Amino acid sequence: MISLGLIDDGTVRSRLLTVLSLSDFGGPELRMGPALTPARGNPLDSHSTDVDVWLVQFSQLDHIGSLRRTLGQRGVPGPPYPIVAVCQDDPEEVAASLANGVCGIVLVNDPPWEIVSSIHCALRGQFYCSSQLLDRHRAQIVDILTLAPTQRLTRLTAREHDVLRCLAEGQSNSQIAERLFITRATVGSHVLSILRKLNAANRTEAAALAHRLGLMGSHSPGGPRTRPTVG
Repeated sequence: MISLGLIDDGTVRSRLLTVLSLSDFGGPELRMGPALTPARGNPLDSHSTDVDVWLVQFSQLDHIGSLRRTLGQRGVPGPPYPIVAVCQDDPEEVAASLANGVCGIVLVNDPPWEIVSSIHCALRGQFYCSSQLLDRHRAQIVDILTLAPTQRLTRLTAREHDVLRCLAEGQSNSQIAERLFITRATVGSHVLSILRKLNAANRTEAAALAHRLGLMGSHSPGGPRTRPTVG
């Protein structure tokens, strides 16, 4: 018997229950465990340690760290714990999910056999990716899975290098915009591109990668700080 845990905003739950109700797919091997909706304040209960595989909606991946810490405090071995991310048809969501260390990626509208297969693969410690995602984004996904961090860094443009240095110094988008004399919207666009190219889940991870690869040892971006003349 495989016990499933779920972290979502409520939209994945009905789909998962449908899968479990199909005896040809879920059958007696799968059962629903705790279903948590962090936005509604659902805490991890005493049964959460009995979960074999967690399905986590992409928008809820930020809660994985908290989940792992909580389970670790309760003596559950790991991390990583078997986690399958439920994504939209978007290679950037795939990249962010991989950066969070998931064991599998499926789409919410995948057929039941795909979802069940991802659960069994995760339980065995094997990676699983939705066939729909592979059909539509194979090149990008292979790139994400195989490209070394140093190679990812070389893919950044000169301006993205500047933005990443500022980001690694802990500057906000407003501060980066002022320092590089660009708009906040442009900074936001650069940050999204950096996260995608580095396969980083968030700004903190991108900054850590910049420090680890020695990017911060190069020249400071933007040259001396001078305030542009207004008017």
